Amino acid sequence: MPILSQVLTLDDLPTPPAGKTGWCWTKSSDIDPTAQDYPLISVIIPSYNQAEFLEETIRSVLLQNYPHIELIIIDGGSTDGSVEIIQKYHPFIAYCEWRIYYL
Repeated sequence: MPILSQVLTLDDLPTPPAGKTGWCWTKSSDIDPTAQDYPLISVIIPSYNQAEFLEETIRSVLLQNYPHIELIIIDGGSTDGSVEIIQKYHPFIAYCEWRIYYL
């Protein structure tokens, strides 16, 4: 799985859902991508049935325009569509784990 070593743009990510505009949907941060020696930043997103917020959270991390990010998502067995969102952004996630619990 990738550790991002480049600055991502809006064009690199999946198309946002209809009607979503503003930060992380149609706007991103500005940073000098040519600067050197950025340390690795690991971002861990814990989630359980957070589909309502998960895609915006993932995009917010990826669009910081920071060139050395390791995105980790741990899902506790969501049943609300979170897994589908995680799969949509899988190419940008360094590590992902989700559990499915059966009663």
